[in-house]
Amino acid sequence: MFEQVELVEPHGCPEHHRPTKSNTKWWAEKIAANRERDTETTAALRAAGSVSRLHGIGGSPTRIAPDRDGVASASDFACARYRRLSMSAHGQPSPPASSLAPPDPPLDDGVVRLEPLRAEHVPAMRALGDDEHVARFTYVEAPLTDTDARLWVDRYVDGWRDGSLAGFAIEASESEEFLGFIAIVRYGAVEREAELGYIVSPSARGRGIGVRALALLTAWCLGDLGLERVELRIDVANEASARVAERAGYVREGVLRSVHFKHGQRVDLAVWSRVGRDA
Repeated sequence: MFEQVELVEPHGCPEHHRPTKSNTKWWAEKIAANRERDTETTAALRAAGSVSRLHGIGGSPTRIAPDRDGVASASDFACARYRRLSMSAHGQPSPPASSLAPPDPPLDDGVVRLEPLRAEHVPAMRALGDDEHVARFTYVEAPLTDTDARLWVDRYVDGWRDGSLAGFAIEASESEEFLGFIAIVRYGAVEREAELGYIVSPSARGRGIGVRALALLTAWCLGDLGLERVELRIDVANEASARVAERAGYVREGVLRSVHFKHGQRVDLAVWSRVGRDA
């Protein structure tokens, strides 16, 4: 699926699992925002010296020590969660993925090049919103106004700036013709996972453009970024997108049934993935 808006984890925990002040603030804000729905977080913060349900390798619980007021601090919770998330399959800490920054040189296979989104891409992105398939199969609120398109692009420009999202224009390597859009729409540096989404311009379909762009971005994710899992969520009715995923080496894992989509719609989403050991 595409354009799913979710919280993104901070980019790792410093040496000895101690968060920076900025990370501690981020965790505190996240805990507050999720207090009602995340009973595990609430218990960890309120129970003095209680054992959380954030289990580590082998099911051993993580104990969160209380502060002087008898409440586990956001800093302690951040570190405990980081330790749990950053364990490798052998029980050893593994580093978080790299921070998102535009690749240099740009990702290019000689036919297509992925250029980080910029303001000059707004008109081409607006045109994508005129396609009925974009309205049907993506989270994009199509058709788009000029303002909608600008805000869409700005979201990814800001994402590059703060390292939370990565949006690319798919361009022809030689002519620089705009061929579509591809992005990391959800990025977890600590978990070393990401969700991707893509839209190929109607005029560029049937030429293998989507497969090439997806292969380039996937290789970057599993290679330079150091991710362990990359996934796609595709409406089961979107056969064209499923063919792109399969040709790019993704494996269909299963179906999430009756997932809320937009405007009250519910759809069945197939989950496709590539993992580090596939590379």
